[in-house]
Amino acid sequence: MEHQNIDRTSWRCKYERRKKCKARLLTYGRTLKIMRGEHSHESFLTDDLRIIYFTHGKKYPKLIIDRYEFMLERKYADKTAWTCKYKEKKKCKARLLTFGRTVKLMNSTHNHIADFNGDVESLISTFVNIEEKEKSYIQL
Repeated sequence: MEHQNIDRTSWRCKYERRKKCKARLLTYGRTLKIMRGEHSHESFLTDDLRIIYFTHGKKYPKLIIDRYEFMLERKYADKTAWTCKYKEKKKCKARLLTFGRTVKLMNSTHNHIADFNGDVESLISTFVNIEEKEKSYIQL
């Protein structure tokens, strides 16, 4: 964190001094604004640590990961089951479970391309650990 105001906070990359990184963010409320998005070093995100997004659906929230949309299928005491939004329309079998900050990809194979074109900056985002049951590929 660089500095904090009553209603907004300015953030800088932790490698600002060591690697002369100029990346900057500004947060206010639940809004995140990227001031300078280019880092001067490798990303710390790996295949196991990624960002997922949540948005409001008509009745239940939707989860977006890698531009694929998932609908809430069922809530359990300790986990939530999600299915691809094209489960009925295109018979897509992609499924995942969420529990805490972990996403377990039960079936990561989609039979269509990713088509979420919304503005992810306006969505709720969080870092999660990804556990993959099988390798993902698109089956056409």
